[in-house]
Amino acid sequence: MLGLFRRHDHLSPAWLQAGVSRLKGGGRAGKGAPLLDLPDSLLCHIYGRAPARVCAHLAVCKRFASCLLRAESVELRVASANGADVTAASLQRFSAGVSLTAKCCHGVLTPVLAALEEGWSALTSLDLSDNSMGDEGASALSRALLRNTNLTALSLGENALSPCGAASVAAALPSFPRLAKLSLAGNRILAPGATGLAKAISASSLPLTSLSFSG
Repeated sequence: MLGLFRRHDHLSPAWLQAGVSRLKGGGRAGKGAPLLDLPDSLLCHIYGRAPARVCAHLAVCKRFASCLLRAESVELRVASANGADVTAASLQRFSAGVSLTAKCCHGVLTPVLAALEEGWSALTSLDLSDNSMGDEGASALSRALLRNTNLTALSLGENALSPCGAASVAAALPSFPRLAKLSLAGNRILAPGATGLAKAISASSLPLTSLSFSG
């Protein structure tokens, strides 16, 4: 499907808007009609995987904008090469049920933090593994995530965290009563970090089914 979008990447927003108008009038939108005939769920999925320039064109499609608002759950996967293309505004398009995976995406932490600090609370799953955020980044992220009370999975593996970073995560855990999966694998949280996390998990009675501190 991404191939379909790339073949039409030269099309302007004005062309797409004209296509929407023709479809509403019962006419044919030309050879680009498949862009507007995709299922809502697939459009949402593609939005998370397509190049930023393609997404910019899609933003003028009224049906696409509507499906973003209606979606109950959306899985967004950011390719490692596209981390710098993510913006807070693009994340905030989604109001609920967001599963965001952005592994090894240089620059992605900044827009994610910006969206969260502006009150975005749509996350149900977050994987920011291998983003070199360090203790400072983990502390900022833990504070910013507090409004996301529906979070069920959090992965911060391979982020150069020490016991201090683990302590920041531990302090935030009571805010996630539905958390079922937690991974800090590949960090050097050592015994003090692991002990602090274990105490926070026990005190919060989290429904964890998967837990990893290895590394």
